[in-house]
Amino acid sequence: LAGLADRTINHETDALSYLLIEANCWKRISEQYERFPEPKHSTRDPLTNDQFNHLVTTALKNPAWEVTLYAALAAAQTSCRPIEIVGLQLGRIHLDGPRPHFVVDRKTTKTNAGPREVDLNRYAEFAIRKLLDRAHKLGAREPHHFLLPGDLSRHTKPTDPLYSRRFDGFDCSLHQRSWDTSWGKLRIAAGLPDVVFYQLRNTALSAFAEEKTPLSTVKGLAGHMNEAMSEWYIEARERAKVKAVKAIERANP
Repeated sequence: LAGLADRTINHETDALSYLLIEANCWKRISEQYERFPEPKHSTRDPLTNDQFNHLVTTALKNPAWEVTLYAALAAAQTSCRPIEIVGLQLGRIHLDGPRPHFVVDRKTTKTNAGPREVDLNRYAEFAIRKLLDRAHKLGAREPHHFLLPGDLSRHTKPTDPLYSRRFDGFDCSLHQRSWDTSWGKLRIAAGLPDVVFYQLRNTALSAFAEEKTPLSTVKGLAGHMNEAMSEWYIEARERAKVKAVKAIERANP
């Protein structure tokens, strides 16, 4: 377990406990079990405008980072979670009406509050249209096809469930698992090696807070279970403002 975060260990133990409960073996163990302490919320700060703009500018220099770039734009402009983007199907995307939006399904989100309609501003719509154009070129046409089709040529290990179906192409009925490899290369190239993709969601939520968006609206936009979660992001932005004015103080002794 060395090197694993407390939260990760807790998740693994939780999964094991569910199996033991079904086998009626958990009760004796539970009396001596104690979860690792973990923070209630992520401590990852949102990206600054300069950081995000630099990230986008860097991504534009390499066509191999196309999917990561547009996924990043979508996340930073809508507050969507990564799983909500990779799980997006064509039939849930509505761009041609007066209100461009897509629909997040319960099975592709984190909580029961997650299913929602996500409105798109110009930048988010631009990113989704770019990904949609790519999906069409890869053969995605049906409503159940995914915006980010799965690349089966990457499933090369015999232990992989998709290995037997492997071929040098894309399967539009499956979605891409992640963009971890290209994201890792992009953030290093941008000089932001410690930035994680989830911070883009935090960036969007903090922007909502900066515009004085009501908590109830932020809750609906982000798919939060309660307003306390939304409020935490607002507090994070306020803490960032305090740091900023302190920096001015230090610069002018």
